[in-house]
Amino acid sequence: MRVTHPEKPYWPDDGYTKFVAPETEAVDTGDLRSRLTDLNNNGRLANWRVALDAAHDHPWRGVGAGTYQLLWEQGRPRPPVRVVDGHSLYFETRGELGWIGVVLLAIVFAVPLGVAASRLGGSERHAYAGFITAAVVLLMHANVDWDW
Repeated sequence: MRVTHPEKPYWPDDGYTKFVAPETEAVDTGDLRSRLTDLNNNGRLANWRVALDAAHDHPWRGVGAGTYQLLWEQGRPRPPVRVVDGHSLYFETRGELGWIGVVLLAIVFAVPLGVAASRLGGSERHAYAGFITAAVVLLMHANVDWDW
């Protein structure tokens, strides 16, 4: 049984339910800012599914760098939509380059973060803390969207 709270306009489970709904599409209101508060998946689930299907078929080596658009053309849902990127850095990397690519990507990100973390005790710790915070936010965002 679901408990409703009329004094609370939004609950996280409502957002999750809207995000995973199969027929969720963006509604064009004419105001581009409204997209920032709309919790629909805007086709991302299909993008992620195509990348993860390729990762499942070729787990270690992937299907090849830069091939996501071809994967999308083969596995996209109807109606056809032109997509070039998988809208998730990690899912697309896993599909294109396999686990080897994911490990290499983790190394690329771990090196500057490790250097910054090692310098947190110095006189410029605020700058390094800011760098680490911004990097972590960007890395989290790269999992759900493709605007980096």
